[in-house]
Amino acid sequence: MNPIIRNFWSIFRRFRLAMTLNVLGMAIAFAAFMVIMMQWHYDVTFDDATPHGDCIFRVESNNQMVGATPLTSRPYSEWMLASSSHIEAGALMWCNEMPLFLTMRDEASGVKTFKEQCFPVTPSITRVFDFDMVEGSSDALDVEKQILIPQSMARKFFGDESAIGKRVEGRGLEYILGDSILYVGGVYYDFPRNSTLQNQIYVSMGDYLKHNWYNLNCAFFIRLDDPSSASAIMPDFEQYCKQMNLNPDDLYYRYSNIRPLKDLHWVQGLTFDAVSKANRQTSYLLFTIAWVIIFIAAINFTNFSTALAPIRMRSINTQRVLGSSVGSLRWLLTSEAIFVSFVAFLLSILFFYMAKEYGLAQLVTADLSLTKHWGLVLATALVSIALGAVAGLYPAYYMTSFQPAMALKGSFGLSPTGRRLRVVLMGFQYVASFALIIGSLFMLLQNRYTRTTSLGYDREHLLTVDLSPKAKASRPVVMNQLKGLAGVEDVAYIHQPLSGGDDFLNWGRKVHGEMVMFDCIPSSANILNTLNIPLIDGRDFRESDVQQPEGGYAIINQLLAEQYNVKVGDKMSELEVVGIIPDIKYASFRKAVSPMAFVTSASDFLIGQCEYACIRLKAGTDLFQARENIRQTLQSLDPSYAFDLRFSEQVLEETYHSELNLTTLIALFSFLAVFISIVGVFGLVVFDSEYKRKEIGIRKVMGATTGEILVMFNKVYLRMMSVCFILAAPLAWYGVHRWLENFSYKTPMYWWVYLAALAVVGLITVATVTYQNWKAANANPVESLKTE
Repeated sequence: MNPIIRNFWSIFRRFRLAMTLNVLGMAIAFAAFMVIMMQWHYDVTFDDATPHGDCIFRVESNNQMVGATPLTSRPYSEWMLASSSHIEAGALMWCNEMPLFLTMRDEASGVKTFKEQCFPVTPSITRVFDFDMVEGSSDALDVEKQILIPQSMARKFFGDESAIGKRVEGRGLEYILGDSILYVGGVYYDFPRNSTLQNQIYVSMGDYLKHNWYNLNCAFFIRLDDPSSASAIMPDFEQYCKQMNLNPDDLYYRYSNIRPLKDLHWVQGLTFDAVSKANRQTSYLLFTIAWVIIFIAAINFTNFSTALAPIRMRSINTQRVLGSSVGSLRWLLTSEAIFVSFVAFLLSILFFYMAKEYGLAQLVTADLSLTKHWGLVLATALVSIALGAVAGLYPAYYMTSFQPAMALKGSFGLSPTGRRLRVVLMGFQYVASFALIIGSLFMLLQNRYTRTTSLGYDREHLLTVDLSPKAKASRPVVMNQLKGLAGVEDVAYIHQPLSGGDDFLNWGRKVHGEMVMFDCIPSSANILNTLNIPLIDGRDFRESDVQQPEGGYAIINQLLAEQYNVKVGDKMSELEVVGIIPDIKYASFRKAVSPMAFVTSASDFLIGQCEYACIRLKAGTDLFQARENIRQTLQSLDPSYAFDLRFSEQVLEETYHSELNLTTLIALFSFLAVFISIVGVFGLVVFDSEYKRKEIGIRKVMGATTGEILVMFNKVYLRMMSVCFILAAPLAWYGVHRWLENFSYKTPMYWWVYLAALAVVGLITVATVTYQNWKAANANPVESLKTE
């Protein structure tokens, strides 16, 4: 080991900058590799930890109004359960998590209210999915008013005490649960992050919707006796429907297929699909980037090791003259490369921890714990050893392939084959760098587009806050106190923040005898004024509209009016259309504008659906001071609850959280790839400048200037870079085009992005080549000629 360390230290002292850049480049590559592979593993193993996951399927239906959806009605699901002997169990789960406000009363800490997410389910959910229990029974949902909570939540609420039998007050789902008193019936071990089932509260929905064929709010999961039985389920169901004289065509939806649990994470295009999503193309892209970065690092290290060959040749062959065998020298050189590569791996562990502590964990959904991915860490260590071996073999064989006498005289040169190999490898680095830079720039532009494009309503100085049950129960008091604050212009209530997601309440109503499906947004009467939304036709809501005991009023968007020929004054079942507004972008840009209506009514159900307050602040107001004043006012009304106040920009950031994280990751890894590639350019330039030192001396003697010599070197790399750009541009265009297909509204494919990528890489290359060759170009030609 001593000769290895001694040689490493000798090279490091002579080429500090080049060696440091290479080690840093490899360390960064190994750290990036581990991060990307952790995220890739998270996605490809989604639901793998679910016991009997191969036997669990979700039933999907085709809805005439909203298309393919995982939603079904409760009676329809019960018919399927009875239709096939292959179905061992089936359960309904609310289509998305519902907010449930839990109030804890404790003598020591007083009253505290927590907003937790809850899934109303049928009790058989624990017979479809296996709940590994910490305490209590998985059958707890069979008992009315009992709930199941995860272990993490039990510790949050009750510390080390047993949670079984604890009494809590739950508000927010009275229309499902009735009485607000709930009891903890069981505590289950937390599910892994990459599971369809989330670590939330599970509560029985009782008899809710038991006989309603037309209310589609639940996803239906079934567990089969064997995965191969899946093909028999739909035929069995159709046969059962015939026996029971049920014609599915009488409904506006019918079952279309059953989908394996392990496919749910990947399926796209289903309406009201609450399962966490990933894109296979993106996952494969990240996987490819991980190995590209490793490959680039390997190329760099190989090129750098080769670049040192002319310098180390005399020393190595002197050892051969003194008796060292070729085999021992090759083993020594290869071991030295492995040692350097492994040092870079150890340094990557430090970089990994630093990146994790300074925000990297927020960009990925995977758990960035090395202890939970020890297999990946070990694999990366083996990759570093293999990389060192591969990178060291070629230089080791090359430097020991000449006759000692020739090497000592200095009569040797580099083979054209080796030169072409290095150019090809460097070209690969350039192609990868261009593609990644172009892709990341377009992703940044798309994110900017989603944040800056007009949405059809005024989101400047707009604040949203979720309401606790106590605040909802005293809306007039809350509104009056908030309006009395300095800087507050108006306050309105709404079901959920606009542009805060893809899915909204979807209602079906009849107009002119035809069923109309639209996104319904319950709100207070002053919603248009608060959001500054103009009217095209009709009138705005009036305060008297919310005092009518029957029916309700709707203001529809232009798309609904045109698509279904609805006019002001028409009735959509119990709703009277009083106005028409432009097609505002109320959902995310992932979803095209759909028929939509703001609805207001005296109905307790609709009023209860208004979970948020929209607060318009006056222009020129100190926004953060105003937010703090609003927070203090709300806390004075309900001290037990921590209100979440967000500006519209924060709402948009949360809506596009996954896209923003992906863009940041791609941009980060693109920068790393460019950095590592430039390290490779640096290594190749070191090689050229050392090998062409005599040529440079002759040119200087013949009258060449420093500038001419620098231009000569730069021409070589700029030509290679231009060819690589021509190859990379169409590849990048295709990748960006496919990614933008996920958005209904997208940024244009600007031509200048490609030129910007070319300019960035070109400038960095010229700066690197010029910097490295400046010394050689200005050296005394006599000294340069003496080197050969």
